[in-house]
Amino acid sequence: MHRFSELLQNISVEYASIADDIIRFAKSKIKYELSDTIYISLTDHISNLVALMKEGLQIPNQLTWEIKKFYPVEYAVGNYALSLIKDKIHIQPEEYEAGNIALHFINAQIIKSGEQVEDIQKLTEKIRDIVTIIRIHNKTEIDENSIAFDRFVTHLRFFFKRVDSMEKDAGNPLLVHVVEKYPAAYETAKLIENYLKITLYDNELLYLTLHIQKLIEN
Repeated sequence: MHRFSELLQNISVEYASIADDIIRFAKSKIKYELSDTIYISLTDHISNLVALMKEGLQIPNQLTWEIKKFYPVEYAVGNYALSLIKDKIHIQPEEYEAGNIALHFINAQIIKSGEQVEDIQKLTEKIRDIVTIIRIHNKTEIDENSIAFDRFVTHLRFFFKRVDSMEKDAGNPLLVHVVEKYPAAYETAKLIENYLKITLYDNELLYLTLHIQKLIEN
């Protein structure tokens, strides 16, 4: 942990202690193994967060909604972290900061040897094909530098992580209104469903349609 020692030369030991408490709590809730790099990234994050807040600045997380929905355990860890930071440092970060902290744990997940390269390659190919379907079906170009595109890709990443454990939902009445309002986006979502050769239930179709609509609008 040479990098951690270097980090502590410029960062308060108090922040490292808070990070350690958060990580200990996380390990009691999270089922997967965490890389030791979480100690470095989280301590550094807390230090930067405090410095920014002292300047009256905070950086919103555009992915908070997705993180809260698809990574509820990590998001709960983020909320615990906010409470601890408030108690120890006497500052109150905005709620979306829970998503920023949750991302550190999501990114620190250790992937079993041999799985990562293959999974990333397959994921990249699927995302590329899906974007092509959207582009061709709607006869439009996709701005891959837009926030909407980033949110869409992140949604797909989360989607593919949980696709094997999806269960049939009870239906979502909002889907009817979304289909009426955004028929082209919904048709595209159904094409993607066919491409993936899986069954998408109402909630999944709703979120996917709304993300596609944002891309089309851009």
